[in-house]
Amino acid sequence: MWGRQMSRSEKRSLYRFMMIYGLSTLLLFGVGATIFYRFELYQMQENERRALKQESDTMIPLVKDADLKKLQQIKNIRVAVYNGKKEYLFGTFRPTNVQWEKHFVRRGEILRHSRVVPPPHRKHTAYMVIEKKTDRKMISRLRQTILTASMLALLVVLLLAYVLGRLFLTPMREALQKINLFVQDTTHELNTPISTILTNIEMITLLEKCPQSEEMERIRIAAGTLSRIYDDLSYLRLNEATQRQIEEIDLSAFLEERLTYFASFMRAKQIVLTKDIKRGVVRKMDRTDAMRLFDNLLSNAIKYNHIGGSVTVRMDKETFVVEDSGRGMDQETQRRAFERFSRGDESEGGFGIGLDIVSAIVKQYHYHIEINSRLGEGSTIKLHFSQS
Repeated sequence: MWGRQMSRSEKRSLYRFMMIYGLSTLLLFGVGATIFYRFELYQMQENERRALKQESDTMIPLVKDADLKKLQQIKNIRVAVYNGKKEYLFGTFRPTNVQWEKHFVRRGEILRHSRVVPPPHRKHTAYMVIEKKTDRKMISRLRQTILTASMLALLVVLLLAYVLGRLFLTPMREALQKINLFVQDTTHELNTPISTILTNIEMITLLEKCPQSEEMERIRIAAGTLSRIYDDLSYLRLNEATQRQIEEIDLSAFLEERLTYFASFMRAKQIVLTKDIKRGVVRKMDRTDAMRLFDNLLSNAIKYNHIGGSVTVRMDKETFVVEDSGRGMDQETQRRAFERFSRGDESEGGFGIGLDIVSAIVKQYHYHIEINSRLGEGSTIKLHFSQS
């Protein structure tokens, strides 16, 4: 299970699961971390306020004695004394904007405490304001700890999501493996009868033992369709293991050959072909890849077309375009067009692997392909031979 390379659909499912699992877990962790941070921050600030109040208690005797010299010797704390009318008397600093209604006020790193100095103080009530610069290192360490824990949690969550995702994909991988084995056995069993049918059709035609008739044309078309399905299944099964033979191919001439092959299919549906193929379009490709690329695009243009419809084929040195007057596709179908086993119309035959093969070939040669289609108005598929 772990050794075999994952397919694109498996990777996509695994990544989606990891994303959903990771985000949901991190969301819960983030809520917990936020609550923990706020609680710890409140505790730190409460401890700072309590400590500052205790320090103010030790200063009250000095304030009552108006001992400014000793007040100046206290490090890290500044003191200001006011009379009963809240007029400044003396101290080590002169604060501004004192909020008398609040016992504790924080401004950045500064914590200020205001309180009444109990009598007797010159036989009048007095007020005291003290300030102290708080230690923000503890808060920084708290944030760093939470950040480090979050990063470790992220790694653990992603690892766990990956393991669980692979486990959940096991049934799907086993099902796909059975499908692949079925395809392999099917293509193996189909090889001999398909070859026999095609060979005998050619012999009958060459020896003219059977007159050209509509029935004979239908047999030829059916055999050709079966042969293309067989070729697609074989290509799909052997694609990863096959060593490609890259060579310069005259795609203009090659496309003309494939159009000749599809001529009988077009005649059967009375499709009008319009072509504009520039000569001398040469590309380095594997010949089988080129055949599968052209055949699948032309086949779809015929298969999903109307009787009496039209197909337009254009090629130049930069692009290859297939345009049909068929049924077209809605936005959702276009989005899934290149997914394996996805079919635009369930009423038509096929396995939904044609455009998946096209997509694989396009990626192999770093081409670019785009679909422009409207439901009921036909489709245009444009292939760019250079990346776009």
